[in-house]
Parts: sequence; structure tokens; C-alpha cells
Amino acid sequence: MSIATFAANPTAVTLKDPYVLHGRRLRPGARLEDTSRYSDDIWRLTPARHKANDLASILNFPTLPQRFRPSAKRLFYALLSLEAPDGEEPPGISTIRGSFTEIKRFLNWLDRRWRPELNELSELSPRDLDDYRKHLLARFPNNQAQRERSRAPLRWLWRWRRHLGEDALRFDPLHLDGWSESRPTRRGENDTARLPEEVLGPLLVWALRFIDDFAADILEADRQWHQSRTDSPARSPAHTQVGARLEKLLGEYAAAGRPLPGYKGQPSISHLADILGCCRKNIEQHRHLLDATAAVVGVAEGAFVEDVQGHLDGKPWIESITTHHTTANSLSRLARHLQAACYIVIAFLSGMRDCENGAELHLMQHSAGSKYARISR
Repeated sequence: MSIATFAANPTAVTLKDPYVLHGRRLRPGARLEDTSRYSDDIWRLTPARHKANDLASILNFPTLPQRFRPSAKRLFYALLSLEAPDGEEPPGISTIRGSFTEIKRFLNWLDRRWRPELNELSELSPRDLDDYRKHLLARFPNNQAQRERSRAPLRWLWRWRRHLGEDALRFDPLHLDGWSESRPTRRGENDTARLPEEVLGPLLVWALRFIDDFAADILEADRQWHQSRTDSPARSPAHTQVGARLEKLLGEYAAAGRPLPGYKGQPSISHLADILGCCRKNIEQHRHLLDATAAVVGVAEGAFVEDVQGHLDGKPWIESITTHHTTANSLSRLARHLQAACYIVIAFLSGMRDCENGAELHLMQHSAGSKYARISR
């Protein structure tokens, strides 16, 4: 509920024990008469939090040194429901809750330092705050952000002074030597220069071409690799004319000058059997044909896809896709290239930041098609 709404019911503000959230818009269903009053030891802030997933939050004043609780209540009541200083917006509820922790840190430190009869924060001196600055430096030597978070709420004692009376600071801590620390040059996401167009343009074009023109061959090789690794139903025994068909196939290798598909330095009988649709033993019966052809054209380190569909400058973009991971045209290496191409396209077109790359495969499944993402070598 806002201050404007309270114009119709001013007693809610002028009561000696006001509702501490009377200057805040409450979440749907919350009633002001059910919220915390100034005299309560614990102020519940949840009614003024509007996100459905916001956690419950409170200001627990009994956790503060007893002599400083009245001062803390005056400060946080002003932050919650009184008019902000000129040129400022009221802090958010989450900011107020986080600042309560830092005020508590300061008051606990001050309680150990001050004489027992002192309890008004207007008695704070520049020396006190300078000592606290040094305390934070010793407490968090490698965490400048935490030191800044711890110092920032103390300036409210100066900036909100017209609401604080005897608890207002008599000076602005910002003017103390060393109160503000110079920030090192950040290397955040917005500090990095954008890739120049003459680099980014060709990179995106070739990433798109790799996906559109070459992915089908890589995915087919991946399919065949998975098929070869799983038990498949027994093939129909195509015993007839295996020798003639094998001789014709080997003749095609010889005519094209292509090495035979290999496995551990020998012709891959399994791969040739897959091509002819027969069993291994049907090929092994004609080992002499394999050896004769291998002596002429040689044996490749491995191969799954030889009938390449993608073209580059009118020619197949790659001779074959092999299974040996050390070769330049291995399935594992090309699959990684395809993943990188998908990531480049998705990141560029969606504006995805580099810190989100842990979800790249999940995003590929939904944006570039699951067929691109399932290659995980």
C-alpha cells in the first residue's frame, strides 16, 4: 500500500506505533493491518515483496546490540516508509534486507569499541569510521566488493539525516580519505570489444555452411558408428554371388584409387560386409581379393562414410569420414567442429553470453535440432 493510498487513512501513519510498511505497495492478498508495527522486535518484509519466488525476509532487531536497537529502528523505518532524500529513490526491499546484515556487522564492531554510556550514532567521529574502514580491509583483504557493501549502508546515516534526528551523522563519510576505493579495470562482458565485422561475418557464414552443407555426412557417419557398436538383427544371408559383387566393389576402389576402409592396418571386413549386406565370413572367404586390391590402393586408417554428399567448389568437401581419432577427417574431430558451428550460430543469433555456454548442448537440442546435439564426442 502506497503513501497516496494512506491519504484516505492518515491515522495509520500518525499512530505512535505505525505499520512499518505503510509506505510500500503490498503484494496481492496482503493486508496492512496484518503487517509488522514499529514496536515489534521482528519486522516481516515479505508482504512488500512481489515476486512469487521471493524468500521470506525479516529484520531481526534482537540480534543487534541492545543500546543501538532504537537507532537501527529509526533508520530502517525511514528506509521502508518515509520520503526519500531529494534525487533518490527508496531502496528496494532486498537491498534493505542485505543492508541490515551490514549495519549489524558495524554495530557489533562499534559495541565492542565504544564506552557503555554512548548510544547515539551522531557521536560517531571520522576517526571511528576510518578505523572501521581499516577493520574491513583486514577482515576482507581480497574482497573489495564486500568491503564496499559493508561501507555503503553507513552513508544512509548521513543521506537520510532529516528523518534520523539524534542518530544522524554530522559528516558525509564519502569525504573521508580512503573511504572510496578505486576500482581496478574490469574485464567484464561489456568491457570486451566486439569482434570486428570482417572477422565475425566470415565466421558466421562458414558456421552456417558447415551446418547446412556438411552436417548430413557427419550425422550419417555417427549413425553408422552407433549401429556398428550395437547388436543388430542377423542379416539375411546373401551368399549368392558374394565373390562377384566383392570383386566389382574392389574394382571400383582400384579404379578411383581410393584405399580400402581399414581397421588396425588391415582391410575392414565388417565395413565391407555392411556395404554388400552379407556376413563377415562371406568376405573372409575371398581374402585373396582383399589382399590383392590392398597391395595396389593401400588401406585407410578407418572409414564409415565414403559416399560424401556435401560439396565444396563442385567437389566432395572431404574424401571420407574415418573412425580413427588421430586423423584430420575423423568422426570425433568433425563432430566437435559441428558442435562449435552450432554454438556459434546459436550464440550469435540469440545474443547468448559466454557465461551461459554450460547450456549450449541443451540449447542445441531445442534450437538447432536434437540431431546436431547427440554427437557428443
